[in-house]
Amino acid sequence: MMPESSRVAMKAMKEASKGKHEKAIKRLEEYQKTHPDISLQEIGWQKDILARCYEDMGKISTAISVLEEFLKEQPYQECEEPYFHLARLYLKQGDKQKAKAMFTKAKELAKINCELNIGMQYEYEAKELDSAMEIYTKISQDVPYCYKAYTCLGNVYRQKGNLNQAISNYEKGLELNPTDMETIMWLGPLYAISGKKDKAKQAFEKAVKISQGMWKEADKEMKAILTFLDSNAYTEFLQDEEASKYLSQGDMNSAIEACQEKIIQEPKILKWHFYLAVLYSIKEENKEAKEEFKKVISLAPNSSEAKLSKAIMQTMSDF
Repeated sequence: MMPESSRVAMKAMKEASKGKHEKAIKRLEEYQKTHPDISLQEIGWQKDILARCYEDMGKISTAISVLEEFLKEQPYQECEEPYFHLARLYLKQGDKQKAKAMFTKAKELAKINCELNIGMQYEYEAKELDSAMEIYTKISQDVPYCYKAYTCLGNVYRQKGNLNQAISNYEKGLELNPTDMETIMWLGPLYAISGKKDKAKQAFEKAVKISQGMWKEADKEMKAILTFLDSNAYTEFLQDEEASKYLSQGDMNSAIEACQEKIIQEPKILKWHFYLAVLYSIKEENKEAKEEFKKVISLAPNSSEAKLSKAIMQTMSDF
């Protein structure tokens, strides 16, 4: 299902293609006023359409203002296109100096994205987390406004089992881009397992709002987690010293080992399989997570843990 913001952008594009530029502009401007929480990517797409409408109407200065304002508010984009677009508009105005500055910025951004992609290859294809971390760290130092570098660092620390560092980097990324869906969706479970229930709920509620139904199964999972956070099972988890001791220290790997030991001693106890499955899923060890979630479902099919296990497993299958 296409999110509402995308449908608005598509309608505006269709109107602009038929020469109904003023109608398209009105649609976009009204939507942006009433929906300030849409993602950076969606805002960027709508601002680009808006600028093109003004450009087609011959209002080059207004088109420039739209993009200048957007780029001032969001200095780091996931693509270099807004800078190329602005450079082209400057050339139309005859301002070669400003155009050159925007082309330079676009090239810099293309280089950053190239470095990020290299880091992701080490992270996901080669599973060389230390090599990926070195690349992401350098980007964050060289380009401190690059939210994606912090998100990527959060991903690496999460996979390495370092709860506190993962949260810290995700939070830095979110400060720079408050609507980044990936960061919000990972912060939610990290807050939850570290006992920060209110922050976890805020993260999942924000993710559902931003998603606007775009990811159907992910929405189901997030809503299931919100229900779980108010359940007795989650309260018991927070009160369980054995389960939360290592997590309070930010050590997910030791928490996993503790759960494994408990399962050896008490193989039929539901909570240990569930805690272990959740930790595996957060570290993206999905094969192991699925095995434990299946055990949870077989041990107590009607439990709140089982319901959440099914929702998470469905999301794993779809993404």
